[in-house]
Amino acid sequence: MRYQDAIAELKSSVTPRTLTGAEKLEAVAKMFDKRSAERFNTFTHVERPVLFFMLNRKKPITGTLIEPVVEHLNAIGVPTAPTIEGVRTSLELSGKQMNYFACYCHNGESISGGSAAAALRTIASGVFV
Repeated sequence: MRYQDAIAELKSSVTPRTLTGAEKLEAVAKMFDKRSAERFNTFTHVERPVLFFMLNRKKPITGTLIEPVVEHLNAIGVPTAPTIEGVRTSLELSGKQMNYFACYCHNGESISGGSAAAALRTIASGVFV
């Protein structure tokens, strides 16, 4: 067997490893660390899905803390829809955890990248389930 054939066979037999929820949270937290001084808009009524949908369904994710999360997760190979529900699902967050991360009731109308990173690490620590 030629060397190139052996390498090709080895590559085809290796399946890519899926990131765990904690690894995804840490990857996004590190991204926010790099953007710690930036401010990102939060959402209202994240904890109430029907009310949240009514208030935010037409709200663009541009300029919100969800936008860089979607971009980063897609860049690291975690397919994520550009919606708050897409982020919640991709990061494997409960409604309470998503509320803690993205809702104005915990963070005000906007949150710094550094505070977003800290919130994600708090969630990863198991404080909010």
